Amino acid sequence: MNLDPGIVAVVMIFSIPLVAIIGGLGLEALKVMKKSKGLDQQLTSEETATLQELHRLALQMEKRIEALETLIMDRSQQTESSWSEKLQREPWRNP
Repeated sequence: MNLDPGIVAVVMIFSIPLVAIIGGLGLEALKVMKKSKGLDQQLTSEETATLQELHRLALQMEKRIEALETLIMDRSQQTESSWSEKLQREPWRNP
């Protein structure tokens, strides 16, 4: 299956924020683990709320990116099928 480079670029552009969010969550988790190991403290309610919000936003971003990828792939398949139909009906107009 050949994908248009433009489609690949759009998918990659929308995937970058997801990677950044996941990386941020990982860093926050490391900070929390380091803090709890060194000082044996529990998370404050503010830190817990922040981590929960980051997790919620990461899940939301993941759903949006998956929806965009689906739309792009569907549009790409529709474009390919419409071109093949046109070529079958009008082969003399092959670009």
